[in-house]
Order: sequence, then C-alpha cells, then structure tokens
Amino acid sequence: MNNNISSMDQAEGLRRLVKSPTGLDKLKALQVELRSAIIAGKYKDADRLMALLDKAQKELEEKHWR
Repeated sequence: MNNNISSMDQAEGLRRLVKSPTGLDKLKALQVELRSAIIAGKYKDADRLMALLDKAQKELEEKHWR
C-alpha cells in the first residue's frame, strides 16, 4: 500500500509539471520581449518587463518548488 501512495505522489507531481506549461511559456515570452526592448533602447519598457519577469519567475517557483 505504501508503494501505491508513493506512485500516486509521483504521478501527481508529473501531472502538475505537464499540466501548466503556461507559467514557463510566459516566462520565456517575457525574456524574449525584454531582450528586444533592451536591444531597441526602450528602457522604460525594459524596466516594466523586468518587473513582470520577476513576478512571473516568483509565481513559477512558488507553484512548482514550494
């Protein structure tokens, strides 16, 4: 029975990782947008994107590594 519980925990962990790729996708999209803003010299946009990137990273870490 203990083995079944362990398997269920592992399966649940995998489901959580696969189910929500949107957080990681959001993070990657923000990184691309931030790079573009920096290259274009749009520093106000870069500041805003840095704040959004920080928030998205914290949300992702909280969701998957707490």
